[in-house]
Amino acid sequence: MNRYGQQARAHCEKWLPATMAAIGDPETYFSMLGLAVADEIDQLAQELAATEPASTDYLENLGRLQMARFTAEEVVLRERVLLAPEATTPTSDTSVPDPTGATDYPSQNLDQDPELVLSLPFGQTRWLAISTPSTRPALTDSSQ
Repeated sequence: MNRYGQQARAHCEKWLPATMAAIGDPETYFSMLGLAVADEIDQLAQELAATEPASTDYLENLGRLQMARFTAEEVVLRERVLLAPEATTPTSDTSVPDPTGATDYPSQNLDQDPELVLSLPFGQTRWLAISTPSTRPALTDSSQ
């Protein structure tokens, strides 16, 4: 199990006990979830890095790629791993989310805050617009 699977398991044990109890084989489930999350982070980081022009300076490129990775990790973890805690009152819905992401499952409500401001190094600011939990972020230049 990779670190994303371990993080998801710890979060689920602490904040989603009913969901955790409904998972038949936690080891396999969180191993699959960790691999799926790692793949999504890699794909999104590549997409985000491609939105910024490459520089000839090694350190600028390194910073750009690292920032894309950190942003991708933040977005995917919020969507797939760090789910909102269960309500304190018991509910009848004990469905287990698909670890491969094949179906939508509960995430934080982004309808209340559809845009996030992303502060980049050197005073740059970008808007990270997210319309629903299942969409990918689009970076736009806030100076326009």
